[in-house]
Amino acid sequence: MSSEFAIRAADLSKCYQMYEKPGHRLKQFFAPRVDKALGRNARTFYKEFWALRGASFEIARGETVGIVGRNGSGKSTLLQMLCGTLSPTGGSVEINGRIAALLELGAGFNPEFTGRENVFLNGAVLGMTQEQITARFSDIEAFADIGAFIDQPLKTYSSGMAVRLAFSVATYADADILVIDEALSVGDFAFQAKCMRRLQEFIEGGGTLLFVSHDIVSVKKLCSRCIYLKHGEMRAIGPSEDVCELYLAETNRDEGLALGGDSVRPVSMVAAGDAGGPDADEVEIFRRRVAPFRRHASPKCEFVGVDLLDERGGRLHFAEWGQRVTVKAWLDVAESIDQLVVAFYMRDRMQVDLMGTNTEYEGITMEGLVPGERVALTFSFDNYLKAGDYGLCLIAADKSIVTSQYFDWIDVAETLKSVDRRGQTTWALFNPGIAATFTRSGV
Repeated sequence: MSSEFAIRAADLSKCYQMYEKPGHRLKQFFAPRVDKALGRNARTFYKEFWALRGASFEIARGETVGIVGRNGSGKSTLLQMLCGTLSPTGGSVEINGRIAALLELGAGFNPEFTGRENVFLNGAVLGMTQEQITARFSDIEAFADIGAFIDQPLKTYSSGMAVRLAFSVATYADADILVIDEALSVGDFAFQAKCMRRLQEFIEGGGTLLFVSHDIVSVKKLCSRCIYLKHGEMRAIGPSEDVCELYLAETNRDEGLALGGDSVRPVSMVAAGDAGGPDADEVEIFRRRVAPFRRHASPKCEFVGVDLLDERGGRLHFAEWGQRVTVKAWLDVAESIDQLVVAFYMRDRMQVDLMGTNTEYEGITMEGLVPGERVALTFSFDNYLKAGDYGLCLIAADKSIVTSQYFDWIDVAETLKSVDRRGQTTWALFNPGIAATFTRSGV
């Protein structure tokens, strides 16, 4: 780790006093003083809530560090203490350089002031002189791109317009350290892309970036290291890819919320005796996880688990463009089934089927299944989907009857986040490996 640090935190902690009734605050003010005067042990009328406890880390100059964690994990509390807007209960923090922060929508802005007036106000808060703000105002205005609203009160702005202006000011403040906390989530797609380019320029210029986001793709793209906060404590710190995968895996396990041409080819159907798969506890976790989504299940046959795997057989929650992804699903058979067909589909947020197949189309026959069997299937495909979140739909049906009978149908059995190939953006729904040629003839 670099000896020339930008941020250093040592055992940083923040505790809040939580009162059940308003009157307890008044009692807490007087009662300890009375108890002390009478020689008694001081009473307390509150419960302690540690929003952050024992956070220690060092960020080098020019480093890009992401912070991930579920809502309430302590991310915003940590950033506020680093920026000096919140006093810690314990520990210390050292900042080496000028810091600019975009912590929340409208922070540091006056809703009664115009956009122009807020630029000068916020610029001054960030340490810029009036001459510096004046010299850069045209660049700030152009980047924000809010037109005539620059001379209208901030209270007339949409949330997207306000964050455009705030981001523009923060990134033109010549800060050594830039702190971004989820502010870009309200912007439209085009503005988010422009912000990402601006952040890349800041990083390439040697700036230090501290980036908080639930968008794991952006964290991986921008940040070399990552801090994972859980229940107010540092769960992990290390390379972004490893820490993000840990965060997603634990979120999926704890709450059932995974992040979350197609050439499709079934790899294999595992024999019932070798199917393996989840144990009884894992099956129950799977059932609870998919319960919020639409499911048509019958007592004859049900899915009991699903994994998305990478080329090495490790679980994954996001896949880069062109990466091979394997869907592995397990089913338990409770009654005899003559002919079973299993299908999978990848769906977008609007539940539109984008790609998929089934065992019948792929020439796999599953006949004569008997009670007590477990079947495991794997389907593999190359991920050419544009960047975004997708759901995995699983269907198990009986092929032997004219009228379709669905044994099990889960709209969202798992989710996958697709990541664009490096340095490129997929604008179409998917972008398969396309061969392109170029020739020139003499004139």
